[in-house]
Amino acid sequence: MAGPIARASVIGLHVASGLIVGGVIGHVLDRWLATSFWLPVFLGFGLVAGIMNTVRDIKKLLQEKDLDARDNGRNTPEP
Repeated sequence: MAGPIARASVIGLHVASGLIVGGVIGHVLDRWLATSFWLPVFLGFGLVAGIMNTVRDIKKLLQEKDLDARDNGRNTPEP
């Protein structure tokens, strides 16, 4: 499994990759169906998916940080 630093370095790519994938799907559908409706729809879906993935990763990182802080507090000997 990837460490917290590796996961944190990927967080910024979630929104960009969501927009790229959504844009490509929307563009392909618009070309195939000869419309101009799907590109903005799938760009919106990609943006929402990217933001959701970003929030999910940040929550996981914060939970891991809290667990590490709790574990470190329990394992340290009292003076």
